[in-house]
Amino acid sequence: MTQDIHHTPGRVRVRVPAVKRHATRAESVRRHLESLPGVDAVTVRPVTGSVTVHYDADALTMPEILDHLAAGGHALPAPPPRDLPSPPPVPAAASGSRLGAQTEQVARVVAGVAVEKVLERSAAALIGALV
Repeated sequence: MTQDIHHTPGRVRVRVPAVKRHATRAESVRRHLESLPGVDAVTVRPVTGSVTVHYDADALTMPEILDHLAAGGHALPAPPPRDLPSPPPVPAAASGSRLGAQTEQVARVVAGVAVEKVLERSAAALIGALV
């Protein structure tokens, strides 16, 4: 069961309530994850229930790591990856102007990040609700 997932390729940190205040479980999770091919380092903090995994992004993915946590009984499996919806088109300030094109580009990036964050938080909330 996980509550928070913070991910950048090569590093993932998850909150795993099952290891919070349980040093034996924390050590078991650390050993389990370190045994995976592609995992470089694992830090488990029983005080906070935080598990941080540094890994080779070419050999392993974040959903695979979460699936391994689930297989060990420590977390739910990762939700299947899905395509992010395209952000809605933003009208240019002035047709054909350079400033309008730059504004549109910035708006698309901001909208894309906002949609990604909403989906990320929704997935984490769904996982939390299922547990």
